[in-house]
Amino acid sequence: MGGFIAEDPSFSFRDSSIVSDRPGVAQSSVSSIILARSPPIVQWNQDCVAVAAADCYLFELLSAGLVPEPARLFVEPSYYEEWLPSRRKLYWDARAVSGTERVDGGTRPSALVRAVNEKGVCAERWCPYDGLPEENPLADHDDAGRMSMDQAGRIELFECADFDAVIETLASGHRVLYASAVYESMQHVDADEFYVPSGPRLGLHMWQLVGFERDGTVIRMKNQWPGWGGERQEAFATRSSLEAAMLTALAFRRTSVYSEQT
Repeated sequence: MGGFIAEDPSFSFRDSSIVSDRPGVAQSSVSSIILARSPPIVQWNQDCVAVAAADCYLFELLSAGLVPEPARLFVEPSYYEEWLPSRRKLYWDARAVSGTERVDGGTRPSALVRAVNEKGVCAERWCPYDGLPEENPLADHDDAGRMSMDQAGRIELFECADFDAVIETLASGHRVLYASAVYESMQHVDADEFYVPSGPRLGLHMWQLVGFERDGTVIRMKNQWPGWGGERQEAFATRSSLEAAMLTALAFRRTSVYSEQT
């Protein structure tokens, strides 16, 4: 099972020009929340950051009411590809801003946000999720470089300083990109089961937190590994286990459409 971020002793998600220390969400006394679901999504191997972010992007469009007939996303692949940001282009652009586009070795969230805000986003149908990750995805799709999704707009990531901020972010209606070390037990999680970290360490990985229950003591996860967590790719973990393992947690937000920017 792949999908890891390269383990580098100097690795950090921190980029002060992009990531803020403020989650920017209000306190909430909600005991449980399950955010709106989006269709299952899959990744190649090392592109977990780009794929999880693409799904968060689509969720922001859904929550803003910008996707007409959202139920069609689940049954019509062409409609899904019309609204999902291209995973392949996101992954390429995020590595390109770091000068490592031809190395299929993962990317950092700060690089991905920089790529989105500098290069825009095109729909999956213009830059399909095929070919080799280290090959320029726009080489045979000249139009894709110009086909930005205006509604997708600018995004910001706010670093959640602690797990209280994670809960506040979820309660405010935004998903959280969550990264930590993962262990062998992560490979064997069925729908609505609990992920309990155990076994050999596999590497670093990013997925999404998409809700919570029982006053925030149980967290709902979505992971883009094929077959993980059943048809919805969802399972659970205790807050305590995620809190102990957290490398970083980032609130993902769409803040404006491109046409509103100066």
